[in-house]
Amino acid sequence: MTYRATLDWVSVPLGLRSVGHATLPPRYRVGPRRTTFVHVIWTVRGSGQVNLGGVRHVVGRGKVLVCPPVAGHCLAARGERSWEYRWCTLDGALSNLLLSALSLPVGAFAAGPCPEAMFLELAETLRDPSPEGERQAGVAAYAFLSHLGGLASAWPEFAGRGRARVLLSRADAAGELDVNVKSLADVAGLSRSSVHRVFRQELGVTPKRYLDSLRLQTAMSLLRETDMPVTAVAAATGFANANYFAKFFRRKVGQTPSGFRAERHQP
Repeated sequence: MTYRATLDWVSVPLGLRSVGHATLPPRYRVGPRRTTFVHVIWTVRGSGQVNLGGVRHVVGRGKVLVCPPVAGHCLAARGERSWEYRWCTLDGALSNLLLSALSLPVGAFAAGPCPEAMFLELAETLRDPSPEGERQAGVAAYAFLSHLGGLASAWPEFAGRGRARVLLSRADAAGELDVNVKSLADVAGLSRSSVHRVFRQELGVTPKRYLDSLRLQTAMSLLRETDMPVTAVAAATGFANANYFAKFFRRKVGQTPSGFRAERHQP
């Protein structure tokens, strides 16, 4: 478990409070307790039950539950197997508002294999206790919530025909930030032509076009809804080079990232 140095106070609108990895043995129970923060749970193995204010949620393997602040927060393993999951907690004035703004479900949803590398990266951002470190942890928290929002909204579309989603989830689990056709092929043990065929058959577009659309949507949200530097937006959307990101954005949108941000208050 990794905690922010000051758990009882946060200076940014969205704060990353803690990150951890837990395994609850069969019939083990945590709580009930009252929470004042958002709690994100992503099951690695087994199955757990989370009681939120009297409502029960089952969080099986590959599922995510985003828990708002609530009285009566209780966790328990289900069945005869241990429940292994990774988690993070978020606070700040915008933490609860973002759950609805990003259209995150009120119940558990299928999101694919837990991206353990992503949680390790979140934990690493907490190791800097300076004000700048807290801001960067907040940036990472927003990118993580945005990622969950994308998974939650996209999953029903691919129910029953999810090979493309499986490829993307495997890339996440392998820690691939700059996902491309080669990385998708590598983590799945497929040829590039096979990856192209899967995306064409299931989504009707090439993998590059699909991935570029995801990056663009996230970048537009971050530019309009946060004050993250353009370089940080580039990094959060998988671009190692801010100049390339700026050229990509202008080609797709017809404006520079800074120009697009300047119009945030316009309809």
